[in-house]
Amino acid sequence: MEIKERYCSFEVSKLLQEKGFDENVSGYYNIWDSKINPPVWGANTYRRSEAQHLYIKAPTHQMACDWVRGKGWYIEIPLSFDDDGNAVYSAIISSIDSFISARIGVFPSVEEATEEALKFVLTKLI
Repeated sequence: MEIKERYCSFEVSKLLQEKGFDENVSGYYNIWDSKINPPVWGANTYRRSEAQHLYIKAPTHQMACDWVRGKGWYIEIPLSFDDDGNAVYSAIISSIDSFISARIGVFPSVEEATEEALKFVLTKLI
């Protein structure tokens, strides 16, 4: 597994930023080519504040799921098997506060299931 698969996609990272995610992260996307790059802030705080709008924080999937959990939504990715015996992962969204639980799909990887669950929560529930 490549390290980039542990980070949220550019699309999910943008949604998180729009919804108010502001945790400390070690990965960033720049706004031009969507690559994860650590920003070079320079020595002084003024330059850092000037450059921050050029980057989008790229949290790990776990950080994003923890943040979403703080908003009252829980993401579960259980392993199951399809009819051919292949491993598949369900994406289940639930909320204790509203007694809602729904399976939004079945995916071939944990990362894909997590990404889709995060997109669903960020676009439809938060």
